[in-house]
Amino acid sequence: LKCGKFFAATQKTVSSGEYSKEEWRDAKASYGRFIREISEKGILALHLSYGPAPFQEHYLPAFKQWLNDNAIILTGDNYTPFYFVYAMLTGPRRTEIFGGRRVLVVHSATGVKQQRIIERLEREGVAEVHWCSISSSRSLFDRIDISGYIGRVDIAVVGAGVGKPNILVQLEPLQVPCIDAGYVFEVWANPENKWKRACCVSDEEYESDKIRF
Repeated sequence: LKCGKFFAATQKTVSSGEYSKEEWRDAKASYGRFIREISEKGILALHLSYGPAPFQEHYLPAFKQWLNDNAIILTGDNYTPFYFVYAMLTGPRRTEIFGGRRVLVVHSATGVKQQRIIERLEREGVAEVHWCSISSSRSLFDRIDISGYIGRVDIAVVGAGVGKPNILVQLEPLQVPCIDAGYVFEVWANPENKWKRACCVSDEEYESDKIRF
């Protein structure tokens, strides 16, 4: 909490969500329902890793209890490690995901940042890029209209901060894979960001920039 509000950020200048204490309190019930629905129909990429330096391991017991309280059952079919998403979207086989496909981007970026994301996807060989705008820090309450994209896209990539569960469940009518790309958008917008988180540097980028190590 920051000044009596809930505030989260992907980076210092990139909001992941900003809500009043009362809004966040009231949203907790629906948040659990959203995550449970995703666990039943999709795959959760959860950060359950232990690293050389402690990061958030001390929250794992409370998180386990939260999953139990919300009847969210993890299985081999609905769970994947968190960093797999980064590796999948920035690794050497990323063109297998994007190549020749019609992509819907659900994100708040505008101007130069939006254009850089689009250009990065075009370099990956996408057939089309469609854009659905959302709010930058209030996506937990956003309502989006995707009726115009049904049957017109093959995959959706989402960057919606802590409000992502609300957005993802609204994308179900598309009947296509919908991926929370999260920090990957920051890498697409500014390649320097790939060095700031694990699994965001492809093999070819590591070879070309290995002097950094």
